[in-house]
Amino acid sequence: MDSSTTETVYGRWSLQHVDPNHSQTPLSFSIGNQTGDGDNLASEDTRILVARNDIQPGGKYYSIVKLRIRFEGQDSQDPRWAQATGWLIRPDLVVTAGYCAFDHTYRFGKAIQVCAWAGYSGASSTGSPNVQFRSGVEIVTTKAWIDSDTNLANTIAFIRVDKQFNHIVPIQYEATPTLIDHLVLGIVGYPDDKTHHSELGALMYQDFDKATCDLTNTPQNMIQYNLFTYGDIEAQIGSPVLITNTNTAIGVHAGSPGGQSSATAIQGQYGNSFGGLLNAIDGSGTVMETVQGIDYVKV
Repeated sequence: MDSSTTETVYGRWSLQHVDPNHSQTPLSFSIGNQTGDGDNLASEDTRILVARNDIQPGGKYYSIVKLRIRFEGQDSQDPRWAQATGWLIRPDLVVTAGYCAFDHTYRFGKAIQVCAWAGYSGASSTGSPNVQFRSGVEIVTTKAWIDSDTNLANTIAFIRVDKQFNHIVPIQYEATPTLIDHLVLGIVGYPDDKTHHSELGALMYQDFDKATCDLTNTPQNMIQYNLFTYGDIEAQIGSPVLITNTNTAIGVHAGSPGGQSSATAIQGQYGNSFGGLLNAIDGSGTVMETVQGIDYVKV
């Protein structure tokens, strides 16, 4: 599936600006595959609250951001925002799951507004100089994901924000290895089953454990692991899958379809091409057609 040497079609569209004071403590809903029965999930909640220093400037997780998203198909009177996690690979560019770009679960369709915060630790933290807000201006995901949420291996998206985040050390990434053998991996992000002062997804958590899988044998060649996910709620959608002690990502957390925690692979034999996504969001490629406000770009 790696499109580094073949042309791939992506969907690209503009986002509406969001005022930072628009909605500080909105009602929320979970996005992602809601059909898993949770039977194969880690039975014990081993997630640990991330230390405050780690989400301050200079902290190892300051480049992991809190996301809120609204979709085109939501009723204008619907006050809810979807909750998710993203991570910065450059100061103006967020990586997350395709669920955050195009919703199939509720048939809401494409995202129209995206909020992103670095250093977020609840609504009361937004007045801190170390908490930075940005509004998404453009988004790209794979055409395969827009076509169908059965294409789980393609649930990935890039979001460009209105201005660069300051004091950011971008998350590094490398190709997902085909064979993962007792490698300690972790999910770090904002789970929306956790509450803080009645706010869902307010705080950042981490969970690391050894993982072993062979992508040639996993469903859709995705990464699989036994890190905790809360029942049918797709907590921490879009979080980076990090190699312990390196702050290097090898995947994008995609929830737990069928009850197995899984991630979209990047680069390599089975991964999505970051080069293709970067070219698409930076304006390269040929627009093949425009459908319902989405430019389909061949890169």
